[in-house]
Amino acid sequence: MPSLQLEVVSDPQDLAPYMPFWRTYAPTPLQSPAWLLAWWEAFESHNNRLSILIVRTAAGDVIGLAPFYLRDHWTDGRTLRFLGSGRACTDFQTLLTAPGREAEVGAFIGQWLIGSQTELNWGIVELEGTQADAAAISALVEALQQARCQPYQSQLESTWRLDLSGGWQGFLDGLSRTQRSQTRNLVNRYDKNGDWTLRIAGAEDELPAALQHCIDLHQKRWTAVGEPGCFADARFTKFIEVACQQQARDRRIRLALFEDQGVPVACHLYLLDAAGNRYMYQSARDPARHSERVGQILNALEIRQATEEGVGFIDFLRGDEIYKRRLGAVAADCLRVRVVAPRLAPRLRHGLRALGRSMNQQVIALREHWSKAPANENREPSS
Repeated sequence: MPSLQLEVVSDPQDLAPYMPFWRTYAPTPLQSPAWLLAWWEAFESHNNRLSILIVRTAAGDVIGLAPFYLRDHWTDGRTLRFLGSGRACTDFQTLLTAPGREAEVGAFIGQWLIGSQTELNWGIVELEGTQADAAAISALVEALQQARCQPYQSQLESTWRLDLSGGWQGFLDGLSRTQRSQTRNLVNRYDKNGDWTLRIAGAEDELPAALQHCIDLHQKRWTAVGEPGCFADARFTKFIEVACQQQARDRRIRLALFEDQGVPVACHLYLLDAAGNRYMYQSARDPARHSERVGQILNALEIRQATEEGVGFIDFLRGDEIYKRRLGAVAADCLRVRVVAPRLAPRLRHGLRALGRSMNQQVIALREHWSKAPANENREPSS
């Protein structure tokens, strides 16, 4: 494709000319520069190099952007990954393209990567959190595969989307009889309780205090069951704080706080797209109020309010928690695709990684098996 050109941007200061394109063609708030560059600000390290690929026509028009970084690690070697990868669980990852140019941009980036071995010297391209029907990703992987790179695909937990086009009554009609009755009862309890309020924070001046409530509730819930909670990592906390500040400036954040006499007992953190559709990134509740179903009440209240405001859908993102299915959300595949260069070292590294994961899964399965096995006083102790 001689008419296309590619530039690698390694300094965030050089991204200013490309921000309008990035903001316009980010398919969800999770691909916005506000989200992904906040992740880079928090997780940047000496062994990571920003490697955002910009695709332009010969006339200089930007038609594609790949939000990548290059990670150099002793286990995997040099791996090209999406910004926002890892514990941030950024879903719907893809290449950003002008409409109708998905396959063209994906194929061109794949061909460029094959010829960039001396520039980036990558051994693995890891595409985490992508969808099976992403045309640009499919074209990228196909171009790499034609150059004898080997793709490996694994299924992550699904993403779940609740269609609200039928309004509140349509949502209720889609529930089972038992779930519909429970939902109505939960909403009625809220409506009749003068001590309960739903407070929405989204403006910049409201955000810091509201977000801290959400963080505190999240950590309280997980420490109660002996888990550290994601905000135990200072980098993750910084990422969320910076990302939410940026999203608040663009009016793309919603923090819903369910309060009892002014004290938050449950919280939802949503990212909003231009149409107002909601992506629920984080939820939290006070474990001491579990029996009162405060989390379920907040779910019902937020769905009711979303239908009143004409919101098209709520996406609950990755994770196969049972409540998503019970609410009528529909699952979509979420994938990790790893493409290994046709060289010995990357293939060995990938093989060792796959072996390690397989052994770890077997250990976890054995632990679960023995934890569920009935006690047997006559069983010999393991060595």
